[in-house]
Amino acid sequence: VAHLIRSLDLGRLGGGAEIFAIALIQSLTNECEQMLAVIKHTNSAIEEKWINDLEKFNVKTVFLQDNDQLKPAMGLRRLVQVTKCWKPDILHTHCQVGALYSIIIRLFSKSPKILRTIHTSLEWGKGPLPQLLRITLSAVIFPIVYDAQVGVSQTIAYKSGNTIGSKLAGRSTYYIPNALRREWLDKCSPNQWGAIQANHRPVIGTAGRLTTHKGYEDLITAFKKVLDIIPEARLWIIGDGELRTALELQVEKLKIREQVVFWGQRDDVLEILKGMDLFILASLSEGLPTVILESMACGVPVIATEIPGNTELVFDGQTGWLTPTHNPEMLAKNICHALQTPSERQRIRLNAAKQLDKFSITSIAIQYKKIYSQLCNDQLLTY
Repeated sequence: VAHLIRSLDLGRLGGGAEIFAIALIQSLTNECEQMLAVIKHTNSAIEEKWINDLEKFNVKTVFLQDNDQLKPAMGLRRLVQVTKCWKPDILHTHCQVGALYSIIIRLFSKSPKILRTIHTSLEWGKGPLPQLLRITLSAVIFPIVYDAQVGVSQTIAYKSGNTIGSKLAGRSTYYIPNALRREWLDKCSPNQWGAIQANHRPVIGTAGRLTTHKGYEDLITAFKKVLDIIPEARLWIIGDGELRTALELQVEKLKIREQVVFWGQRDDVLEILKGMDLFILASLSEGLPTVILESMACGVPVIATEIPGNTELVFDGQTGWLTPTHNPEMLAKNICHALQTPSERQRIRLNAAKQLDKFSITSIAIQYKKIYSQLCNDQLLTY
């Protein structure tokens, strides 16, 4: 199996889809031979770290470009060389550009089988051109050309399976959720959680790539309102991205610089999460956010926006709290309520922990292995 991802510079150019692909590769090391093809090459320290980690699992990493600027001609040419030389049975793509490269390869050969995992409900991004690409590629061409598609949320799988292309091809889209990496379940369990403290300086936090669709502007605006009620509160933001400068400027304008910590890109996210009292995901669109699962595993109650993906993990008042998008006032109100009711947070985090086993990477890897076997034996079921 050759996996195809956008970048190993996680936190800047790469995110949840790339982390999931790496976890899947590591979990399937003893089940099949694998390699990783990476579209963009950054020569960054974090990229080098992941290369070294994959080498420990005997997984070869190849780069399709020589820098982080998209070069389709170079990327496609090198991918053709990789498939000719390595001869994978399956090309498994985890990004939209990789999905486009794969169908071009399919034009010249029926081998390898091609599989794509759909990691986001908003493929290609926002704007007229992305909308056109969703209508033509994601909804028509990909479902027809690809041998199989997987959606990481029930919503994504349902919508993809009901597109024109899927109906013409007579194929549904498999639902296999995102997963918690093995180390998160190993290092986090209820008997390892710290006690919820009622009277201390509370920390609310968030993590992810600093991009517009993650709703960080709304969170910072809401946090300013929280400080009016709970002035000792602190906000931690883990991650990096193109929006960081704008977010830091927003914090300065609101005069809350002393109360907000920008952690940047970290490799000790688990330990930082454990220091939070409440995790906030204010996203405007998601696939199935792994960071929610990670927070739940750490015993950190979650407040998330009421959007597809989030609502498959956070059940309002049961495993977390849901809040409308673009509504800092309601978000601030929910944060204050959660921080001021320790007993509620304790009930929520215990309920949330009960659902984590079904999202373990071990369980998810078994489901992918089954699809790989079916692909290799031409046994995939149609409608």
